Amino acid sequence: MRFVGRNGRNGIGIGVAAVLLLGLAACGGEAANTQPNTGGTGTTSSDTVDDAQITADLTEHHGHHHGGFTHLVILSVETLGGTPEQHDKIEKVRADLLAKTMPVRDANKNLLTVLADVLADGIATPEENAKVDGAVAQLATAASAAHAASADALNQLHEILDAAQRTTLVEKVQAHWQVWRQANAEEDKDNNGLPDAEERRLAHMTKLLALTADQVEKIKTGLKTAMANLPGKLDPAEVDAHVKAFGDAFVQATFDVKSLHTGEGVSSHLAAAGAGRMARFYTVVAPILTADQRTKLADHFRKHENAGPNLGT
Repeated sequence: MRFVGRNGRNGIGIGVAAVLLLGLAACGGEAANTQPNTGGTGTTSSDTVDDAQITADLTEHHGHHHGGFTHLVILSVETLGGTPEQHDKIEKVRADLLAKTMPVRDANKNLLTVLADVLADGIATPEENAKVDGAVAQLATAASAAHAASADALNQLHEILDAAQRTTLVEKVQAHWQVWRQANAEEDKDNNGLPDAEERRLAHMTKLLALTADQVEKIKTGLKTAMANLPGKLDPAEVDAHVKAFGDAFVQATFDVKSLHTGEGVSSHLAAAGAGRMARFYTVVAPILTADQRTKLADHFRKHENAGPNLGT
């Protein structure tokens, strides 16, 4: 099954985005357990959803939540569906995966709390910079450990699903990785010196906080230098290779995730790279915002602190 958008478009259009957005909806409510229409050119209920808004919501989620490869799998499982006979088994595996990744969620929440402190001060002090770096490192360590701890649950998931469902899950993971990459990677396709991910984040924040033209220009100038010197940059090819290896293995009749030896490293690198970019962005932005803008942005952080894969709460 290929994800094909309305009017036959490929990529992150209605076909991919509508499926993945249902996973995000589970952050604040019940997980979606029905399989929506993901392709074709006919009219469906999904066609009424605005493509750009769906993509923006997905991108923002992946820009604030950095749980490594396992997080991509959990979001994919949430919209997988299944037969009535499979439902309880799939839910049990999903709950197990969520439990194994709870330290990652806590570490991500801690990072957002530390960044909120930076916003409160209006500038990152040396002590706060050290806390930010420590929070990013803690998140990377937690993501690696969660990947290792989730091995048995992933193997159980493979046993529960049939061949078509395994293929669908792989495609969902691939789609989430592409959205994550769009939200966090360092490509500069318009070649203006500012990575596309930061341009999108800045555009969203400009709308959220009503930034002035002068503020936007100051932020752009600061980001061009800060992002050029950002340590620990992610090589997307590393993740591409792992996603492909996972997909090739998972669709087979037999599967053991422990045979994929790159998973823990990829999870750690994904979490560190995404969290590091997010942290650098907000430490650059903080001194340029007004007190009211910082307060509003801190409230926005608190929304993300409490968001994540559905925990049944």
